[in-house]
Amino acid sequence: MKPTQSGLRIQLLGSFIVYVNGNAVENSHWRLQKAKAVVAMLALARGQRGRREQVLDRLWPDMEPGAAARNLHQTLYVARRTLTSAGAVSDGLLTIRGEVVVLDDTGPVDVDVLQFERSAVAALAAGVEASLRDAADLYSGDLLPELPDADWLTTRRDELREIHREVLVKLASTVAQRAPEEALIILTHALESDPIHEGAVRAQMVVLAGMGRRSEALARYERLVDELLDAFGTDPDTRTMGLFRELLTGSPPEERLHQPAGVTGKDDAIGYLPSPLTSFIGRERELVDVERLMGHARLLTLTGAGGSGKTRLALEAAKTVRPEYVDGVWFVDLAAVGESLLVADAVAEVLGLDSGAAPSRVQALVDQLRRRSLLLVLDNCEHLLAACAQLVVALLDGSPGVKVLATSREPLHADGEYTYRVPSLPLPSPLRTDALDLAELGRLPSVRLFVERAAQVRPGFALDADNAQGVTELCRRLDGMPLALELAAARTAVLEPAEIVQRLGDALSMLGGGTSGVTRHQTLRGTLEWSHELLTKPEQVLLRRLSVFAGGFTLDAVVAVCADAPLQQVELLDLLAKLVDKSLVVTERRGAGTRYRQLETVRQFGHENLDHAGEAAQLAAAHCTYFLAVAESHNPERATGVVIEQPKVLDREHDNLRAALRWSCAHEPETALRLVASLWRFWFVRGHAVEGARWVERALAVAPDSTRPRAAALIGLTGLDSRQGRGDRHRALGAEALAIMREIGNPDEVAMARLIETSLAWSTFDLDEAEQLAADVHTEAVEGGRPEHCAASSWLLGQCALSREDGPLAARHLNTCLSELAQSETSTPPFLPVITPSLQLVPIAGRLVPASRRPCCWAGGLASSKPKATCCPRSATRPGFRGTRSLRYPSSRTQPNISPSWEMTWLGRKHFTNLAASCATVATTARPMRPCPWRGSFGSAWATDAASC
Repeated sequence: MKPTQSGLRIQLLGSFIVYVNGNAVENSHWRLQKAKAVVAMLALARGQRGRREQVLDRLWPDMEPGAAARNLHQTLYVARRTLTSAGAVSDGLLTIRGEVVVLDDTGPVDVDVLQFERSAVAALAAGVEASLRDAADLYSGDLLPELPDADWLTTRRDELREIHREVLVKLASTVAQRAPEEALIILTHALESDPIHEGAVRAQMVVLAGMGRRSEALARYERLVDELLDAFGTDPDTRTMGLFRELLTGSPPEERLHQPAGVTGKDDAIGYLPSPLTSFIGRERELVDVERLMGHARLLTLTGAGGSGKTRLALEAAKTVRPEYVDGVWFVDLAAVGESLLVADAVAEVLGLDSGAAPSRVQALVDQLRRRSLLLVLDNCEHLLAACAQLVVALLDGSPGVKVLATSREPLHADGEYTYRVPSLPLPSPLRTDALDLAELGRLPSVRLFVERAAQVRPGFALDADNAQGVTELCRRLDGMPLALELAAARTAVLEPAEIVQRLGDALSMLGGGTSGVTRHQTLRGTLEWSHELLTKPEQVLLRRLSVFAGGFTLDAVVAVCADAPLQQVELLDLLAKLVDKSLVVTERRGAGTRYRQLETVRQFGHENLDHAGEAAQLAAAHCTYFLAVAESHNPERATGVVIEQPKVLDREHDNLRAALRWSCAHEPETALRLVASLWRFWFVRGHAVEGARWVERALAVAPDSTRPRAAALIGLTGLDSRQGRGDRHRALGAEALAIMREIGNPDEVAMARLIETSLAWSTFDLDEAEQLAADVHTEAVEGGRPEHCAASSWLLGQCALSREDGPLAARHLNTCLSELAQSETSTPPFLPVITPSLQLVPIAGRLVPASRRPCCWAGGLASSKPKATCCPRSATRPGFRGTRSLRYPSSRTQPNISPSWEMTWLGRKHFTNLAASCATVATTARPMRPCPWRGSFGSAWATDAASC
């Protein structure tokens, strides 16, 4: 393995070792076990990037979200420091980009696990001894044996063990004739981790028999029977039993089935598999999974949405295992079979058997296959589920040597059935779209499929810098669905990929098929209509109603939005489960619960039907009502006391909230205001300030009337503005909110609005104005007998004094605040708007100091409203901080024109008292007073020295 730009190479097999520029990092340097775990988790993740929420759920599943997030930041810091201290380049290493945690943003890191998997897949496909040996040698031990077991780790560990065993069995079979003793050693090694691995046991029996040690081979079978009985209470599979019978009797295999006239297979193999006209792309991992499951199950059903590639995967899997069936592999397409009674006839016709004259066609088929060893591939079973299940159960019961591989959009629900949901093709990462690596992008199966199919209709088409962005977006928008990608590729004869993306708003028409005579399975619309026709009426109603959701939904949302006649609330869960079974709804299981979503093409099809049914407006209104309730229930402004915010809940519903905002801005402006008033805190916390401000401005524009939601939205806009580093309209927005409250509000609401206006003045360093406003509020509160409002205004006066670095004055105001708080009622609702500014720090003279809108007045690290004599645009002195330090600016023009970012929280009497008491103590003792740069919080984070932060 070659080290990346950061100099990293990671070993996870056998033990956890990170190499930096070829040198191993000492194990003692890893302070935290979780630091190892997060590095390993990211190294194993697709693209070496993990969703932040998934990382938190895996490493701290039982911890409160906020605490888990803090732990993650601390763990990343410790891991990054460990690696950089060993010489790794820190740029882009173990960082968080939005909601994604990245191992190394400069490029993929070499990991021994990934190298082993690539080598094993290639070696198993080629079957060359040298390649198999190389792959086996790369497996230096189990995955991370020193880390505690967890689901994400044990699952991957078991998968790697199974791949290693498959490589060893294949290698043993390859060398058996030349070196049987070595083959036995290899198989013994394979059986160490799984003594009842039947593939390895069969290979061992064959090698022993080939060496003339038949009695040992038979004894090995008997031991396997006992082990399987003890472990699972089952017998060996038919292949193992067949091998045992051959070794026991010394007789040749049963007479094979005769191939029907006119049917030939590859290399004259017995059976029938159609020959695809195009190449098979991007299913290496799925092929391994299917082959492994077929080794354990006699009935395996591949399920998935229409166009997901079930049939093609089944054909390739059948081709791979064809040598294991002495009587062949037989493909039966049931798409054109319209009646249940004809299923057995269709199978008999392909196999060249006679069932037409028998009283029971199924029994006749079973009787003729009773002594055969074959694989039956039943394709397109979804419209004949009951008949297919009946036939399969009869075959499995009466014909021990028969196995069935079925494809269907939902399981057959037969006894002993294993199901494998065929996933979409892997998609390009949503990150780093501005710097696409063409070589890496071209290896992605979804991109490879599109490019190869496009080249068939447009010779010379290739992935390049001009079309990479369009191809990437096209693969994402089509969810990596093979049929959709192939149909889109057909359009490259007349359109560029970016032009196809622009027209995907109506994907069903855009990708409708380009040639005459196409079947319903060759167009997206035909495929979806075929699935729709198989649904019951209630299932069809729910399918179209689910299209109102954007980005996913929960069962609670379905019940709230979709439970209207003719559907009943009690049947929704059952109907939803049936749509999941039929691959028309996808489940996403997370630590917080189960979510559901529709593929985009399915959602568009459902929305068409929703429009045709005349339900679109009704469902959109219900959807908006539900998500307004979600937003308001997570609005901390509506709660009392200390509020634990849960932005991850709103993260998951962000697309739905956007849809609700779009609809309400067009149809219910007042609802739009209520939404933005409830969501601005979420946008603030999650870094969506630009988007949030646009939504607020849009809602304010469509709902100009003076209402309480408008006043709340105006205040929220000041917060979103501050997160963007602008405070030019803080005062105007606050003044309008106050005017609205004076017009429609009660006295308490007016007082609150005045306190907010005062806080905004203070947050923009208009200290003279803030002090005057606070004094006016205090006077009116005294006259009105409202001690809580007196306390709030005294608090603000204390903050102004702190900003001027007048500790004694601040202490007096804060002590007054405490006295007034003592006079207020304990049951008083929250009444103090606490604004927590967070100043941008800039490096000056080797120190970090807060940046200001003004190029001078830095005494104590805070911008004052009046310049001091010791300040100038280019230098300033700061007396009293353990000596005098000189601060020099490169140029006054370089100082950013910003206002501090801030967050507002409403506090009640109890928490306000604690905060005011703490600040009063600090104001009395701190020397000099300045904000702690690591907390950036006024009033509660003052310190006398950076060392105390």
